[in-house]
Amino acid sequence: MSQVLDIGGSSSSLTWQAPEFLSGTKNGVNKTFTLSKAPFADSLSIDLNGVQQYLGADFSLSGNEVTFVTAPSAEATIIGHYQYAS
Repeated sequence: MSQVLDIGGSSSSLTWQAPEFLSGTKNGVNKTFTLSKAPFADSLSIDLNGVQQYLGADFSLSGNEVTFVTAPSAEATIIGHYQYAS
């Protein structure tokens, strides 16, 4: 599903990324994981083992890189949902 967004006179199309497993080493030490695309604005929602995580409190975002406050365990399931500009 996509929508068109008018930003300062030019339009961009936003597309929902299918639920995505974040890539990175899950070992209880690594805190940094990667999304395949950079999320648009505040559209990113992350579930860690089925529990919603909150931007600023549980993780930070820079481009397509997610850094957790606490490193996920080796058994963790990390799923991101977001929109990106296409």
